[in-house]
Amino acid sequence: MRLKIFLSLILTAAIGFSCEESLEVKTRSQLTEELVLKDVTTAQSFLNGILATMRNGAYYGNNFVLFPELLADNCKLVNAGDRSGRGLNQSINLSGAHINIWFLYQPMNRINILLDAINSGDIVITSQADAITVNRVKAQALFMRALFYFDLVRTYAHNPNYIINNWDKGVPYITEPVRSKDEIAFPNRPTILSNYEAIESDLLAAIDAFTATGSPNGVTVNRNVPSRAAAQALLARVYLYWAGPLYPEKYALASQYATEAINSAFAVPVANGAALNTQWTVNTVNAESIFEVAFNGNAENLGGDNALQGWYTRQVNAAGQRVTGWGDVIASDELLAEYNQTLDARFTLLTQRAVRDFEPVASRETRKYNAITGAVFGLDNVPVILIPEMYLIRAEANLLGAAPDENAARADLNIVRTRCGLTALDGTTTGAALVTELFAERRRELAFEGHRLFDLTRRGLDVLKPGGNVIEYEDFRVLANIPLAEIQGNVNLEQNPGY
Repeated sequence: MRLKIFLSLILTAAIGFSCEESLEVKTRSQLTEELVLKDVTTAQSFLNGILATMRNGAYYGNNFVLFPELLADNCKLVNAGDRSGRGLNQSINLSGAHINIWFLYQPMNRINILLDAINSGDIVITSQADAITVNRVKAQALFMRALFYFDLVRTYAHNPNYIINNWDKGVPYITEPVRSKDEIAFPNRPTILSNYEAIESDLLAAIDAFTATGSPNGVTVNRNVPSRAAAQALLARVYLYWAGPLYPEKYALASQYATEAINSAFAVPVANGAALNTQWTVNTVNAESIFEVAFNGNAENLGGDNALQGWYTRQVNAAGQRVTGWGDVIASDELLAEYNQTLDARFTLLTQRAVRDFEPVASRETRKYNAITGAVFGLDNVPVILIPEMYLIRAEANLLGAAPDENAARADLNIVRTRCGLTALDGTTTGAALVTELFAERRRELAFEGHRLFDLTRRGLDVLKPGGNVIEYEDFRVLANIPLAEIQGNVNLEQNPGY
């Protein structure tokens, strides 16, 4: 029975795609891979279906942004008398209540089918414009596969520098397409290091493919689709996670690719002062985004209560009664203490609400997902990679690399700080104090964006929960559990310890 379910999912992945206009005469059940992947238009449509995965509520549409904050220390739940009841298990790090993105293997099979069709020459190319488009589709597919696998390995596996009890199991890295029952494989878990090497290979190939399109970024200025700048930025992030005591040489590569992303024509100067907040609350597209997930209209909206905004904020009427959204997840006291509440423009993104039922003080809700798209509650783009992160990556790489450069690190930190209204750090902030400031700045800047849990685990650090509880890095709950159905369906797949 399990095999039939698995095969159904894989075959659905093989034929499904989002843009059906060009195939109106065929129903979904009639489609075959050969019909779908026949030319540039259908290849692009196939890719669009893969990109739609980013909007999934279990992925960047919600949980993958929200849960890494709630599982760590940036957020807490409002009092039980004034919330929806969601998120409790994640807030207390209950065993099995983690992030579940194992479903990404379905769209990754579609990526493999698409790449196989391109590499084997199945896509009909009739012009130079077609060749450029197909190359761009290939680059975007490689980027997406790398992103999916990177998110999987940092969710289900330890950082390569901080292996616990020799548990160096990564996640299956599958690159061959599955189109039929006979092609189904039952992979084991390769090493974490091999995962990072495969992700690196995909992103380097993506950068090369984008470059071959003849455009600096391999795409017009559209932050809703992968670009060369996005591939450079993601590779910088991957190298930063890879860097550490065992792999110090990766710091230089993190700095190199962060610089390439920053210098890209696609990037824009980071915003300043009040303009910083408008990127989140007014503009349709965040000008600091390198890559973001787009929600185009109500058909793609997850719904006011289920969208990120519905978890982070609530909409009330004149009488103060809830209309839409619950605002279950608010800033922790520990996070609030990190901000200069007078000077830091980012603190104004934390809106103070009236004292809610059973709460001793007014809560602060983030406005980072404030429904700027058409002013419809819950309908907002979700940034995946932002330019300020690249400055922070370069600062960290320059500070912790083999040849530390405190001046360079301080300069990048000041770019991020001063745009928020903070004073620049001078030469008196050095050594351990500069390292402390670096990570404090990273916490302030990236709060509510899905980084916090991974920022702790990639450095082998404990999670100090709001209120004082500690989840030690050695605790099995730091890693997500692989879904039981997957373990039962594949005898070669080992579960993470403790589950």
